[in-house]
Formats: sequence, C-alpha cells, structure tokens
Amino acid sequence: MKNIALDISKDDFYLAILDGEKPRTERMLNNQESFNEFNKRFDPKEYRVVMEATGNYHKPLAYYLLENNYAVSVVSGSVNYYYGKSKNSTIKNDPRDAINLLDYANRHEDKLPEFKLKEEQIMKLNSLRKTFETYSIEKQRIANKIHSALYDKYFDKEMIRFFEDTILHFESHMLKIQQEIEAIVGDKFRINDELVQTIHGVGPGVANLVIPILYAFPV
Repeated sequence: MKNIALDISKDDFYLAILDGEKPRTERMLNNQESFNEFNKRFDPKEYRVVMEATGNYHKPLAYYLLENNYAVSVVSGSVNYYYGKSKNSTIKNDPRDAINLLDYANRHEDKLPEFKLKEEQIMKLNSLRKTFETYSIEKQRIANKIHSALYDKYFDKEMIRFFEDTILHFESHMLKIQQEIEAIVGDKFRINDELVQTIHGVGPGVANLVIPILYAFPV
C-alpha cells in the first residue's frame, strides 16, 4: 500500500506523494469540495493516508476518509518535527513538513498507528445523541400543547408561560449537547448542514447533531 502524507492547517492542507522516486506536493483547501476531489483521485485500496495531529483541524478530513474506507494514520507533531531534525531539515513550511511526514511513513510503516475513535468517545457520542433526541421529542410535545392551548380561551396563561420557559430550557441544553459533540469530532461538520436540512423534517439542531455522528462511524 502506498502512502500519502498530509500537513493540515485551518484553511488548507499540503499533500505529499511519491512521483516515481521523488516526492511532489500539492496544496488543497481544507473543505468538503477538496475532500470529495481527493476521494475521486485516490483509491482507498491503494493508498494509506498519514497526517499530523493539528488540534481539531485534521479531524473532519480524517473522519471523511474513514467513512470512505481509507486506512488513516495520525501521528504526533513532535514525531514529524524530530524526524525532520534527524534529517537535518531546517526548512520549516507546510510542503516540507508534508514531505518529511511522507518519508517517515515510508520508512516506518510498522510504527504508523491506526486512527479510529476511542471506545469511550463512541459511547459518549451515543449518549449525547440519545439525550438530544429525548430533548427534541419532549420539546415538540410541549410545543404541540402550546399550539393547542392557543385555541382554548380558558387555558391557564401561566401554564403557557411555564411551557414556553421549559422549551427555552430544553433548547439551552440541546445547544450544549451540540457543542460537546463538536468538541469531540470537530466543528467543520457544520459545512453540510444546509444539505442535510433539505431532508423533510430536519432542522438546524438535528442537522448539526446528525452530521458529526455520520462522519464519526466508518462504514
């Protein structure tokens, strides 16, 4: 299996790949369109993707690649740094870092860790998803009660205000759940929420929940 090395930043990434015996680099944007282009160009049966851990910036692409059946390895930034120093590579830029990482991957394939969600992260995501769904169902149930009460002139107005406060309380907790999910899998999963919301009955809250869940679990 051949290796492709990626050096990823907030807005873009550099890939390094062997062209014959020499490495070549290429810049791509760190967005969904580039992810799709990458997937069209490279066969997951032929290539392993190796990337450097960069906070949350590498996670959207890493999960996308997992979903599309690539072997993915994520190495510590310190590994690439010290490997570059061992080669007397004093030039520090993204293309050079990608080349160093590619050389490391080709020379130390036995040391490349398999990237996947930790079991506790999967359990956490499942728990958050179920909690969000419970809040969503109860929020809709109370909203239906409010709607019905508006047509009953004898319905207790204080009860309506109580229902409205309850919905606000639910929405506050649902927002916190979305933020927890994004902290685990990376906030760039919001890029597809407009597409997901084209599904009947799916609003912004559900879209922001569903997107990271879909990307987090490879098929």
